[in-house]
Amino acid sequence: MSSKQKKYTVAIIGAGRISASFDAPKSKNILTHAHAIQKNPRLALLGFVDQDAVRGTREAKRWRAKCFPSIEALYKIEKPDIVVVATPDHTHVRILARLSKLKPKLIICEKPVVAHMGDIAIMQKLRLPPTIVNYSRRFDPTVAKLAADIANGKWGSIIAVRGIYTGSLLHNGSHLVDLARCLVGDKIKLELTQGDVRAYSVFEIDILMSRGRVRFVNGGRQLLIERPKPDPMYRGFKTLGTARSIQTNIQDALPNLYRHALAVLDGTTRPHPSIAEALATEKKVL
Repeated sequence: MSSKQKKYTVAIIGAGRISASFDAPKSKNILTHAHAIQKNPRLALLGFVDQDAVRGTREAKRWRAKCFPSIEALYKIEKPDIVVVATPDHTHVRILARLSKLKPKLIICEKPVVAHMGDIAIMQKLRLPPTIVNYSRRFDPTVAKLAADIANGKWGSIIAVRGIYTGSLLHNGSHLVDLARCLVGDKIKLELTQGDVRAYSVFEIDILMSRGRVRFVNGGRQLLIERPKPDPMYRGFKTLGTARSIQTNIQDALPNLYRHALAVLDGTTRPHPSIAEALATEKKVL
């Protein structure tokens, strides 16, 4: 069997929302790791590891998989090729340290990798197998194309970058910081405004460049593009024209994450964002 046809087994540590409960097996949108895995013909979901037996058993039954009370219990029966870490933020370092000894072929870790600045030094000492961190906007082809266009000078020089989000800086804001780093690097300071997520969810980034303005709005589901034009009132000045709206492909982020994971296992690409890339983002928000 060629590498392009090879199939891999997957275990998910944690049976929470992003792992299993944001959607269902027959949902139109793929919003969970379980759904993305089951929709990929090269992947087989072995089961979930969760200390909450009720939740783990419920989600395992829903996704036609097994439930294990611990990583040790999982490895007594199975040896997954891919392990997904989708547990509370503060548990990631401990679990990754355990997996560094078990050595699956690939790890996928939910962000943020670390919850405290002191964890960064611990992470840098671990000898992990190839690891991908799920900063999900990086798996939207709309983002990848815009990043390439900016890097190639299509948009001219960067004038300002600002973002607004609700929720915690580490858990929610880190997505925005990573998106800014993906698009424009670290050459210009990102201005951030934080709001209370209990009111409603907001995720927007606004980039002003010499050849136009781009904005991700509606949680990243929409990209607005504005180009400069002569000001109709003040001669010699320019203003921005009417925004053109593009629907992004953020809804395909998780399926694309697993396509990327398979490409890493096939040896055709390297993991991105890697642990090192994720830690560079998280240093800015800790």
